[in-house]
Formats: sequence, C-alpha cells, structure tokens
Amino acid sequence: MNDNCVACNACTEACPSERVNEFNFGMDRTKAAYLPYNQAFPQKYVIDDAQCTGDCGKACQAACKYDAIDLTMKAETLNLKFDAIIVATGWKPYDAAKTDNLGFGKVKNVINNMMMERLASPNGPTAGKILRPSDGKPGPERRLCAVCRQQRRESSRILLIYLLHGLSETDSLPQGAEPGIHSKYLLHRYQDARPVRGNSTGRLRMIQRLPW
Repeated sequence: MNDNCVACNACTEACPSERVNEFNFGMDRTKAAYLPYNQAFPQKYVIDDAQCTGDCGKACQAACKYDAIDLTMKAETLNLKFDAIIVATGWKPYDAAKTDNLGFGKVKNVINNMMMERLASPNGPTAGKILRPSDGKPGPERRLCAVCRQQRRESSRILLIYLLHGLSETDSLPQGAEPGIHSKYLLHRYQDARPVRGNSTGRLRMIQRLPW
C-alpha cells in the first residue's frame, strides 16, 4: 500500500485469500489484504504477500478507487532525521507450550493470558464474548487460572493482580460459573474465586484433556 490508502476496506472485501490472524494469536482469520489492527498507525491496509495467491486477477487492485495498491512494491530503506527517539521495545509472550504439563497447544481450551485479553476485547475474535476456542460456545462452568510459581514474591504479586483482572473479564460467563486459582500466593478478595491446589508439592498436575 502507498500513502493513497484511506482504509476504506474495499481491498479486503475483494480479496479471496485468507490468512491466520497473528494479532489474535491464531483464534480467527483475516483476508490477505487487511488492517493489522483497529488502532493501527498509520491507518493503512497491508497485503500479506506470503498468502496472496496472485491468481485472482489482482482483485484488490481493481477494487481500490484510490490507486493505493502496488503489488510490485519492494521493501526500501529510508534515512530520516529526528530530534529525539523513544525506544519502546515491547515484549514477547512466554511460549506456554514449554510448560508441557498445562497442555497449551495440545488442548484447544487451554489459552494464555494474551489470548484471554483478545477474547475479552470488543474488537477481538469473538467481539468481547468469552467463548471456547474448541467450539465457539460460551465459556465452561468451571475454569482454572494458573500463574507462574517460580517468580520471586514481588513478581508473584504483580502476576496475581493480572490474574484478578483476568478473572474479572470472565464475568461474561454463564451465571454460576466456578472460577479457580492455582498459585503459590492465593487471592482472597475476589468474591467468586476458589483457590485450588495441585499435588502435595503444590504443582499443577498434567492437563491432558478437558471435559468440554
């Protein structure tokens, strides 16, 4: 896309190809011509050339009234001058699949905290509804939140604050749903939370499958 793009969405409507939506952690799909996320800046669409089949007769280009699409565009390096630079590196979520006893990546309804954030977001894959990734149905009557037990006490307090926030997001689950917490440090102030333990060592047992 060039600077003519006005984010009109015409290219997305015309595009026949789909791609996994990495912003939503693979919980839905977008067209190969897409807006990276709602608050993207600059507000311009992009084309995933790895998923663009090229056999559609350049449908996106034909649909664009602003001549904003150049399918031959190449990456280029720009030299710019600034008076100040803000370094915001962000962070990369921990690969929960490495904690193999939790079943992440194997059991569809085991999700990480960032996936929960996207489910709860109004512009997420389920429009803010907490639905099971396995079948798209409302969340289960019982759910378990596991937080890191290897951090120092100070870090664990931060993790539990985040966990409390996550539990509050599940308020959209059916009435009577039963949340649980597995943590070295337990929350007592969340009115519906029930702390649970793993085995005698305090470790969570292997999650191999879920009943829903």
